[in-house]
Amino acid sequence: EEKISFLRKLDVLSVPATYNEPKGIFLLEAMACGVPVVQPRRGAFTEIVEKTGGGLLVKPDSPESLAKGILEIYQEPALGEKLGVSGFENVRRHFSVARMADRAVEVYKDLTGRGFARMNADQDEQRAQKTVAI
Repeated sequence: EEKISFLRKLDVLSVPATYNEPKGIFLLEAMACGVPVVQPRRGAFTEIVEKTGGGLLVKPDSPESLAKGILEIYQEPALGEKLGVSGFENVRRHFSVARMADRAVEVYKDLTGRGFARMNADQDEQRAQKTVAI
């Protein structure tokens, strides 16, 4: 609850990384609280921000670009509000626990279905080869 209280007090969140961050959970947490984010275009940041519309992506390894993005939200409160609302709504739509569980099940079904189909096709081919050989 302290984290949520802290996040809700922010006007913008930026935690730039100099490497390809694989998860970006902190972005989802901030956007779930309606906080717009400014992040370098790299790693998981790109997918998360593009999918949610909850922030701005800036040039990686560029303090100037990062500062410009943060300043843009600071100087245009309506933009910050719009990004915050979009992030809030789309984190729930695309990254909720229920949605992520549904997507995991879809992946398992897809992999399992393809795995069995491929295995059955291989067995059919082996049977056909044995029939021809006899």
